[in-house]
Amino acid sequence: GGNEWLSGSPATMATMTEVRNGLCRFSGKDKRSVASFSTFGELGTANGLATYTLATAMREVYVHPTGHLSLLGFSTRAPFFKGLLEKWHVEPYVIKRNAYKNALNPFTESKYTWAHREATDHLLNTIFKSCLSDISNARGIEPRVLKVHIDHAPLTSDVAKEAGLVNGVCYTSATMDRIAAEVKAQALEEISAGAGGKVAAKLLASKEPLEFKLAFQDYAKAVIAQKKLDDLNTMVRGGLYKALYGVEEKRSKIALVYAEGPILNGTSDGGGKSIDSSVTASLLRRLGTQKSIKSGLKAVVLRVNSPGGSVVGSDEIWNEIKELERKDVPVVISMGDLAASGGY
Repeated sequence: GGNEWLSGSPATMATMTEVRNGLCRFSGKDKRSVASFSTFGELGTANGLATYTLATAMREVYVHPTGHLSLLGFSTRAPFFKGLLEKWHVEPYVIKRNAYKNALNPFTESKYTWAHREATDHLLNTIFKSCLSDISNARGIEPRVLKVHIDHAPLTSDVAKEAGLVNGVCYTSATMDRIAAEVKAQALEEISAGAGGKVAAKLLASKEPLEFKLAFQDYAKAVIAQKKLDDLNTMVRGGLYKALYGVEEKRSKIALVYAEGPILNGTSDGGGKSIDSSVTASLLRRLGTQKSIKSGLKAVVLRVNSPGGSVVGSDEIWNEIKELERKDVPVVISMGDLAASGGY
């Protein structure tokens, strides 16, 4: 789906945050990590705050000479159709629960209600403060100082460097060349110190620096291959255990269940991504059987990315979650970009 999660929209910040947290864990304390971007936003027409927040997961941040930091605050807007509907003598029939349920406000109101505005302001401020905190901790800049920089955005690349927001101003190609040369020099030094190092060092010295570059896809394939080897090793170990003791080795398991899309009551026709309450409830029910628990099920992680939907369908799924907990199977909820209404 492209990079919509880096668009700067408040609706996609959860995905950005998860990716950033993963990068932080990957970088660790013993790895050098570098982020190089052409720009963070485009002359104030695009919000670069999400992209820059992601970049600060790396220890070093670089931007192109013509790039800049368009670090804007967050905003949102809502259309209101009440006046239009009145002109056409259309009266919407809405069943609404409490003041903060504002999904249907565009059809019943002509502007933000106090509750609608309060909820929206709170959401935007929470996301903004989260970005400030992440950037502040990563770059060692006080939040109040950081906010002053944001108030003066967009910032040129040179101004950003002076403010300590980036480590340097250069093109991505130059950054990659420099890092590749440094990696090559380090590898030569380490190999030369080892046995038979002269032959290996000569071979290594003949390679171009960029030959040390490894595409992310290739790295991912290597990680997947390693996992398959680990799984195979586990299977072999399990077979030996059964041969020695006559029973299968009991391994702890965690079930991952995805709940993505609008929540529908019952079963849908399968046209599009949705959460069918009957299907999801049935899956959770199977996880709660004695057979499943005895096989080593220790917990269930329910990944929710849903705007909500059917009240009855949501309640059916909720009931099965409670049934699992009554059987001492913990259920951990992981929220995606959306966990609204029935999804929440």
